[in-house]
Amino acid sequence: MGSTNEALVAELVSKGYAHLTYFQGGTKDIPGRSSFAFLPDPVCARLAMCLMDDGFSLEGQVGGRIEGASKKQVVEMFGRIFSSGLCLPEKGNYGEVAVALYLLLCGDVLRKEAGQMIEEDGSKRYHKLSVDFGRWMNIL
Repeated sequence: MGSTNEALVAELVSKGYAHLTYFQGGTKDIPGRSSFAFLPDPVCARLAMCLMDDGFSLEGQVGGRIEGASKKQVVEMFGRIFSSGLCLPEKGNYGEVAVALYLLLCGDVLRKEAGQMIEEDGSKRYHKLSVDFGRWMNIL
């Protein structure tokens, strides 16, 4: 999601949630900057996709139920993250981030239309992640 303050990156990297990709130490007057990335991971990608769908639910083994958010909630959350300055776009501007999110959400709509979710033990989960390229281009 781009660069952010070094304290947040240090916490994410130390817990194994992210990989450090850039570091610039700060001075007395200028805070340091760090960039991080979540390297391609099919488990994380699937979980992120599921959490961006209000039809997703998963019954937890230890805790309670985990449910996805609506597309509107996801867009509002991304808006808060970027407008607060917590993260800055890596390259380009906020419009490119918005377009990337739109591309992701269009794929999610197609997956849902195709009935690619299965119900298991009262939990809804995605079964197939890929979508037809032609249909994806048409919905865009």
